[in-house]
Amino acid sequence: MRDALVIFVAIILSIVIGGYLFMNGGAEFNPPPGAVIETTDSSILIVAEGQYSGSIDRRTNFRIQTEAEFQELWSMVHGQGADAPNVDFSEFEIIAVFDGTHSSGGYDVDITDVTDANGVRTVYILRQSPGENCVVTDAITSPFQIVRVSKSPLPITKEEETRVSQCL
Repeated sequence: MRDALVIFVAIILSIVIGGYLFMNGGAEFNPPPGAVIETTDSSILIVAEGQYSGSIDRRTNFRIQTEAEFQELWSMVHGQGADAPNVDFSEFEIIAVFDGTHSSGGYDVDITDVTDANGVRTVYILRQSPGENCVVTDAITSPFQIVRVSKSPLPITKEEETRVSQCL
């Protein structure tokens, strides 16, 4: 009986640790907030990202060009009273992508590039979802990423790619 209890505790502990590592990834998989990603035309600074986007529960994107707009967005994600990081909106703007609510883990959304060409700013978004063989956490998730990019007067458009993870 004691051996069965030890095995049960070891299995539960493995599941909890595995779920934590899966959700939080590692620096090699998910750059930490503040990491600079070199892109085609400009650098992208990750301001915030995660699996729980507060009160934003639908798939949507934002272009933020003022401090007031940024504070409003930050409050929707992190709750009332949370102060948004300082951004010099004379030089930069914020791009935020939200993947909506999912009934399990294994989903992610990333801005992979921002380019200015042919009179338009294009934001490249990669959305990832788990394949049918993937083991995922049984938790409601709502992935998001908020980045800082150089300011541009150009109109904005997006190019989205969706990838399904093929797990063994």
